[in-house]
Amino acid sequence: MKKYIPLFAIITVSFIICFISINTRYNEFYRVPGASDERVKMFKEYLTAEEQKYLVENVINSSLFIDYIEDDNFKLINYENYNSVRIVYSDMPLNELIIKTNNVIEKLSLVAPLDIEVKLAQLLQAGLFEDAARSSDFDYDSIAYYGAIAPAYEGNTLYIKDTILLKEALVKQGVSENNLLSAFQSIGKNYNSQGIRKLLNNSKTNENSKIVIDPSQLLTIVNNGNYIGSYEIPDDQLSIALDIPRVIYSIYLRQNAYDNLKNMCAAIESELEGNCGGMLLYLGYQTEGELSYLASGIAGTFAAGYNEFQLGNTIMITLRDIGKRDFADTKLYQWLVDHGHEYGYIVRYPQGKEQITGHAYSNNIFRYIGVDNATLVHENNIALEEVATWVKE
Repeated sequence: MKKYIPLFAIITVSFIICFISINTRYNEFYRVPGASDERVKMFKEYLTAEEQKYLVENVINSSLFIDYIEDDNFKLINYENYNSVRIVYSDMPLNELIIKTNNVIEKLSLVAPLDIEVKLAQLLQAGLFEDAARSSDFDYDSIAYYGAIAPAYEGNTLYIKDTILLKEALVKQGVSENNLLSAFQSIGKNYNSQGIRKLLNNSKTNENSKIVIDPSQLLTIVNNGNYIGSYEIPDDQLSIALDIPRVIYSIYLRQNAYDNLKNMCAAIESELEGNCGGMLLYLGYQTEGELSYLASGIAGTFAAGYNEFQLGNTIMITLRDIGKRDFADTKLYQWLVDHGHEYGYIVRYPQGKEQITGHAYSNNIFRYIGVDNATLVHENNIALEEVATWVKE
């Protein structure tokens, strides 16, 4: 009987070793990718029982969240969101990143529980994540609108409030729901924050005035009913009229308007005597501030903020030794009327169209609108205000 004791002892010890080995091998955390002994200790120390269960059930790679686990605000369920934010804000301290992400996800879980990842991606793409994290007024359904004008505010979150006001103003002036976002995009591209706020203030105080949505469009109309405010053309879109005879040195125009004016001037010289047929460029692009300093009536009858000289496509010309009243009787004027459209220029405020333009007849204000548009105006004897209606018909 004694000879069986060592064999029994060996079998018992072997069983215990196998049991321990099997128990260790099937420890629930060892199903988790990257779960070293050290990390398992961290799981047990920093994760709640519920999070530990979630980790195992979803077999989450521990390398995807281990950098955050020691932070007191860490929530395992948000680990993918932390990583998404970290890709964009790689320099943000992890504690700040975790807190801000938790804040945004908490808000999204209330307003868009089924679209959390989509909304977060939109925030990150638009550069609005931090604003969403710190603002209690942030509307997650307006991310696209915010993204269109926020860059103009250069970090100031006033765009959140202004988006509401701008939507109201645009809808009031007839912009459809389908065109609302594109209107925001045009405004954000063309105006700075001060310009947008002036548009909003004017809409509030002048109910009959519409916002000029895109001042860069060739057919844009600015008058007492269409407000452009303090809009200014970027310097890289302007050119000084060096090759055109002018009364002062610093007269600027948009590049296309200037290039076509040069071509027109060359054509005039081939048919009329003198440098550019004796034409002098009297006025070109003007800012709102510059217009405010001009004597009344110099740049037409529309006040600063409502004036087409702010577009950079409008010119005022004169002829040496000829007054404005007599300019319509000159060969130069007749040439411009007959051939200006070939270079994209029209008489901006033609005779007989005063009721349509809202401006008195002016024989020396011309506007560049592109060759095709100008030809349409010339051949059909219409004013710029009639182009849109004419095309529809």
